[in-house]
Amino acid sequence: MKTSYYAMMKYHKIEHPVSIAGKCPPWYTDKEFKTLAPKFDWWKEWESKAKEVGKDNKENNDWYTKMYHETVLSNLSVKDTLIKLHNIVGCPLDEVTLLCYESPEKFCHRHLAASWIMEWYSNASLED
Repeated sequence: MKTSYYAMMKYHKIEHPVSIAGKCPPWYTDKEFKTLAPKFDWWKEWESKAKEVGKDNKENNDWYTKMYHETVLSNLSVKDTLIKLHNIVGCPLDEVTLLCYESPEKFCHRHLAASWIMEWYSNASLED
């Protein structure tokens, strides 16, 4: 599984993009998987605080990470999520690219989602 951001699509073709944002850019017409999107109310709170302290503020990003895990990821099974994602995209999961807005070096929930999935893969291979 890969990650990227919408703006990259203007420069490079992404074969199997899947948006995991709450809202996509108006021009985006590919697949969406809102199950992994942040909840709007606390995302808005994080965004507002980020305007004051910067998007790289550790305290604000730690809070966001906690909220994302508590309100999104903790309610999901990685295995079931991957099955649903595969059914939406219809290709091997290693060909899927999770999309959102932020460039790679910036804090973004798609990195949290990808880490959550990769951690599961690591633990699953140890148990087999």
